[in-house]
Amino acid sequence: MAPPPVPEPGVRAEPEAVGSLPDGSATDAVRGLYDLHMQLRASGLPVGEDLARYRPYLSRHLLALMAPAARERDRMIAEQPGLKPPYLEGDMFTGLDEGATGYRVGARTALGPGRESVELEFVYDRSEPPVRWRGRALMLREDDRWKLDDVEYGDFDAGTTGEFVRSGRLADWFE
Repeated sequence: MAPPPVPEPGVRAEPEAVGSLPDGSATDAVRGLYDLHMQLRASGLPVGEDLARYRPYLSRHLLALMAPAARERDRMIAEQPGLKPPYLEGDMFTGLDEGATGYRVGARTALGPGRESVELEFVYDRSEPPVRWRGRALMLREDDRWKLDDVEYGDFDAGTTGEFVRSGRLADWFE
C-alpha cells in the first residue's frame, strides 16, 4: 500500500470533522463561513488548522489561487527569514486589513446556474468612529454545497473605500 500523499504546506490540509456544514442556501453557507471567520480572526492567508476549517467553505478555484500564494509565502520565509513575506497580514475575506468585528448578511442575487452573490455589511468597531463597509460574497454551487468562489470588496453605491477598504476582488490578491 502506498503511503498517503504529503500535504502541500499551508494549503492542502484536509479538514477535520467539521460537524454540519450548511447544505442549504448560499446565504446559509456565507453565514457559516463568516461566523467561522469572526471566531478565528485569521489574518493573511490561512494556514494549518485554520485552513482546514475554512477549506469546506472554499471553492476549488479559490483554493487553486491560494496554493501558489502559500508556496510563495513559504519560500520567502525560508529564503529571507528576516523579511515579512507576502500574504501574511490583512483580512482577505473582508477587505479591511484589521478585519471586521461584525457582519450582517444582506440580499442574495442569482447570477446564473449554480452562482449567486450575497451582499455583506461589515463593521470594525474598535476605532472611533467605527468603520462600516460592504462587500459581496460570490458563491458557487460545487460538490452539492455552496462555496465561496470570490469576494468583491468595498462599497458599491457610496461610503468607505480607498484608504481603509480594498477595492477589487479577493482573486486580485493572488495575481
